[in-house]
Amino acid sequence: MRGPAEPFHGLWDPLRAGRTLAGLDSLGAINVPPMKPRTRHLAAFVAAATAPVRPLMTARSLVSALACSVTLSVASAQVGTNYCTPAPNSTGAMATISDSGSAAVTLNNLTLASSDLPQNAAAYFLCSRTQGFGQNPGGSAGNICPGAPIGRVVGGVITNSGTTGTVSVLADLAAMPQPSGAVVVQAGETWNFQCWYRDAVTGGGSTSNSSDGLTVTFDVGSGDVLFGPVVNPANGHLYVLLGPSPWVDAQADARTLGGDLVTIDDAAEATWVANFIQAGGNLGQTWIGLFRTPTTSWGWVSGVPTNFTNWAPGEPNNVLDNELCTAMYPVAHPWGGATEWIDAPSSWSLPSVVEIP
Repeated sequence: MRGPAEPFHGLWDPLRAGRTLAGLDSLGAINVPPMKPRTRHLAAFVAAATAPVRPLMTARSLVSALACSVTLSVASAQVGTNYCTPAPNSTGAMATISDSGSAAVTLNNLTLASSDLPQNAAAYFLCSRTQGFGQNPGGSAGNICPGAPIGRVVGGVITNSGTTGTVSVLADLAAMPQPSGAVVVQAGETWNFQCWYRDAVTGGGSTSNSSDGLTVTFDVGSGDVLFGPVVNPANGHLYVLLGPSPWVDAQADARTLGGDLVTIDDAAEATWVANFIQAGGNLGQTWIGLFRTPTTSWGWVSGVPTNFTNWAPGEPNNVLDNELCTAMYPVAHPWGGATEWIDAPSSWSLPSVVEIP
C-alpha cells in the first residue's frame, strides 16, 4: 500500500562516535512516496504499562554529520550565562551560581545551584527581568546583580549550604516571585538570578553576601512540544512528544532538552510509549531512538545496549535504500499491530518521543 507523496528536506543522517556514514540523502526539497504511510485506524487506548528502570549514559556521544562538515554539538550542561562580579565571602572564596536542566518553559525543569558558600549558611535565590549592579546594598558584604524589581525565594525554598557549602533549588517557572506577586515565565523572556546567603563577619557577628549573576532566556524548546512532559512511573523519566521534524533534528532537539530520542527496552515499555503517543493526539509514525549506518547494525542513540526490538512483519526492509532510522506505530496499521516499528529514511518529517532521565 502506498500513501500520497510527502515533501521532505533531505538532511544528513546522524552519527554516533565510532560510526561513519555514507550514502546520505541529497540536500534539497523533494517528494518521496512513502512506502509505509500513516494509518488513520484508531485502536483502543490500552492502560499504561510499567517498564523497568534502565540506565542512560551520562556522557553521550557527539552527534555529527561528517559528509557535509556539519557538527551538532552535545547540549551544554548549563543553560544560562554568568555575569556580574561577586565579592569574596568569609571563606575567601567567591560564591558562583550555575544551572542545569533546560530553558524550555513547557518542561519547567530548570535547577539553580550555588557553590563556594560558607558552611551551614541560610540561602535563597533572587530573580528579576532586569540586570543592575549595587555594591554592599543595605550593608551587605556582597554585590547585587539583578535590577529592580527583585523577587525573592525562587522555588519557594530557603535552603542551607550544609557542610558542602552548596545549595540548589528547582525554579518553578509557573510561580516566579515578584514584589507584586508570583508570575508565570513566558517563552522569549530573559530572567536574571542570584544566590543570596548569610555570611560571617571577621571578629564575630553576621552579614549577608551573594553570588555572581546568571541570565537565562526562556523558550518553548527547540522543537514544538505537542504533549508532555509526562513522568513514566516505572523509571521516573520525563517523556515529551515533539512536532514533526527529520530524525537528526529531532535528536538534536532531544539533546537540547537534556535527553535523547526514546530508548525502548521491552514490550511493557513499548506499550507505555505507545499510550503516551496516543495521549498526545498522534496516531501515525513517530521517531524513536533506534538507528544504524550503512556499515553498522541497529543501536540506540542513547548508547544503551539493544536487547529488545519490535519490528513489524517484513521490517526492517530498507526498501528505499536509505532507511537508517526507526519509527513506531502507536496504533494498529496495515503492516502489523500497535507498538511495532519500521525502518525509514531520516529525512521523513515525523513527530518524535524524547526521554529525559
